[in-house]
Amino acid sequence: MGEKPFQDYYPDHFSYCYGCGRLNEHGLQIKSTWEGEEAVCTFTPRPYHMAIPGYVYGGLIASLIDCHGTGTAAAAAYRAAGRAMDTPPPLRFLTASLHVDYLRPTPLGVPLEVRARVKEIKGRKVVVEARLLAEGEVCARGEVVAVQVPEHLIPDSKSQEVDAYLQGLEPGRRAALETLRSLVFDVVPEAVETMRYRMPTYEQGGNVLCAFASQKHHLSLYVDPRLVEKHRGALGSLSLGKSCIRFRRIEDLPLDTVTAILEEAVQMGRGG
Repeated sequence: MGEKPFQDYYPDHFSYCYGCGRLNEHGLQIKSTWEGEEAVCTFTPRPYHMAIPGYVYGGLIASLIDCHGTGTAAAAAYRAAGRAMDTPPPLRFLTASLHVDYLRPTPLGVPLEVRARVKEIKGRKVVVEARLLAEGEVCARGEVVAVQVPEHLIPDSKSQEVDAYLQGLEPGRRAALETLRSLVFDVVPEAVETMRYRMPTYEQGGNVLCAFASQKHHLSLYVDPRLVEKHRGALGSLSLGKSCIRFRRIEDLPLDTVTAILEEAVQMGRGG
């Protein structure tokens, strides 16, 4: 049995890419493995991957180099960390830059081989150089600058706990809190989602920005007491506690004010 391809280790959440996603039934579903210090991928173009009769269109070539490059970056990051690819937390990379030089027309009807080497690993960035060959001839060269996906974009056990919490609510309450959840990530994309005291909680740099909860008679948004007091007028007739904003429907909550509160919570966390 051969070596398991890099792409088969990707979490389901990251397995829908058109180029490399094993769960995308309409995609290319490329497979990459190590061969010494090189990562190798072989793909045979279909007749519809045509530019002109007999030759592959350039977009396919770019896609092969791109997805093979990000897969190689992930595998290299695991290697550098001395980890197997099936160990948590998952490492996944996205393309920050892609450069392709087309050296000669690439023929249809034969397997294409992409061979990649790691040029540089620096922090969350991996630079990969690749060659695309047909029948032993180099038809294209490329360079992929790949960056590691931020942790907050990778579903983990804590995010799954939040998902489960929301799924357990009746539809109206769930929709309201999902709106708040989306708003938090719109305002603070790097926020870390966790569960504290059985409430979805959002942090940045170790500082709690907010939390929310569904309670018996209302929904609650928890923020710093100073921000509740500062925005008391804009919160209108809502029931307020020291650090709690209570509401029954998302329509009752002034989302522009909540946005301002979140932005100010970030500044407070930075000492502003």
